[in-house]
Amino acid sequence: APVEEPAPAPAPVEEPKEEVVEQSYEELAKEEGMEIVESKVNDDGDVVLVEKDAKGNIFEIRFIKSFTAKLSQSEDVTKDYYTELKNYVLAYKKANSRVSWHYDAVNVGRNMALKFAIRGKTLCVYYDLKGEELDPKYKVEEAKGKKYEDVPVLYRIKNDRRRDYAKELIDMVMDKLGLEKGEIPEEDYRIPHEDTMALLKKGLVKELKVRVKQPEPAPAPVEEPKQEAIPVAAM
Repeated sequence: APVEEPAPAPAPVEEPKEEVVEQSYEELAKEEGMEIVESKVNDDGDVVLVEKDAKGNIFEIRFIKSFTAKLSQSEDVTKDYYTELKNYVLAYKKANSRVSWHYDAVNVGRNMALKFAIRGKTLCVYYDLKGEELDPKYKVEEAKGKKYEDVPVLYRIKNDRRRDYAKELIDMVMDKLGLEKGEIPEEDYRIPHEDTMALLKKGLVKELKVRVKQPEPAPAPVEEPKQEAIPVAAM
């Protein structure tokens, strides 16, 4: 029988970049006497503004959002997925959750089980599993970055089917740790929406301001003095 070739690994999915639409960024710039000349969202989902002051100095300002801030500004369906999956994993005895700046980590004693994070508008779950050992139906991705070395499998929750698969992956992790599942709690982990400026005042968004060094203007070309023609003496 012919040997079947292994299915190629799925290409990493690029999340659509969000646009900066909040009026509050412009209001903040005016308060600081700045003018926004460019606005974008970087690969980490942080808002980056390029601003110019009255003297023409250019600054790059990055608004770094915490996990809590991203959750606050997520769509309702993302908050629902997070609440449902967090309750599901905490049904396992000895499982504990701790929210830090970048993610919500679930561990069992000293063992990390999984991490919840938000990238763009999508809830992501990072698992302590081996991607090559999982059924291809899950379409997992390899997690990148030192923050996720202990949970190398990334799974994006984009619909109800993926939410259900995420529960199956949770069961795999907890089974590996030898845990028993109890009754699923019904805590509400959704957070009301707040704009970036309100979250900034609460310390849930950090503003990082860096002056951009502008290139020195090229020196004006120096004109060589013209030499006067010296008349040749008559022979």
